[in-house]
Amino acid sequence: MLNDGRGMRRRSALVVHIQQTTASGLREATDDAAARVHQRLELGAAWQALAADDQEVLALHVWEQLTAREAAQVLGCTRAAYAMRLTRAKRRLAKHLTPNGASAPAVAVIH
Repeated sequence: MLNDGRGMRRRSALVVHIQQTTASGLREATDDAAARVHQRLELGAAWQALAADDQEVLALHVWEQLTAREAAQVLGCTRAAYAMRLTRAKRRLAKHLTPNGASAPAVAVIH
């Protein structure tokens, strides 16, 4: 009888533990999804706030994944000018993504 009672307590404790773990996991998943949605909305708004030239430079770099030489050729400028435009566009985008225009982290230029 004692073994049976201990077994029942272990099973009910396991059920409670599983319910608590599942509930907290669902809350975390919901919070993560909400944070991702918020980040995407914030990025969309920051993108819209950029000038068309900045959008073009960033699009060539991120979406088209062109090298610096290829992107410079598309834009009709030197590789150095493209790199400078890309750096400035990244800084402007980062400024729109930080609250109150606070100092944004440095963004590396990838060639």
